Amino acid sequence: MQIVCPHCATSYAVDAMALGTAGRTVRCSRCKEVWLARPEDAIEPAAAAVMTETGLQEQDAVADEWE
Repeated sequence: MQIVCPHCATSYAVDAMALGTAGRTVRCSRCKEVWLARPEDAIEPAAAAVMTETGLQEQDAVADEWE
């Protein structure tokens, strides 16, 4: 599973069991943001890839618009 920093959007692969049922406080190693990562907020890696691909397509569309 993947968790995503709410501040800088960096994603991390985690074991769902490591979050426990109530969640766990985590810190982003990139921006140092601290948040409660809950199991229900974690996403499957395939969904993360689709989100990234969709985001790249949207960026390309905006770039094309400016050219």
